[in-house]
Amino acid sequence: MWVMSSVWFESVREQLEAAISLPHGWDTYQGVPSSLTSVERAFSFLGAYLQNKSLPPTVVPLSDGGIQLVWHQNGVDVEATFPVGDDGEVYVRDIADGTETEFSLASRGVGPAALREAFQRLTA
Repeated sequence: MWVMSSVWFESVREQLEAAISLPHGWDTYQGVPSSLTSVERAFSFLGAYLQNKSLPPTVVPLSDGGIQLVWHQNGVDVEATFPVGDDGEVYVRDIADGTETEFSLASRGVGPAALREAFQRLTA
């Protein structure tokens, strides 16, 4: 599978493993470890949109057991959020022209095109 040989895979795998291994209350409140379902959705998203040489995201655990993938590089901001019990959503901002796009991963339309364009700029 090409994903496992990609530039970003090992970094993401390590970060996701750490998120799954968090103790209950990791955020000093009632935060729970990241769920396997959120991790699977995040990996599926990465496999669908990233290229082999894409820059890896920063993985941010969410207190509900979800995952957020974040890129702030090369003049573009991308935040993909996979909360527990939700399809997730993506926010894309082009810093140069100030355009912003936000969409649910359950929907179709302009979102995927804007996302593919953003990820072209997030390639090493």
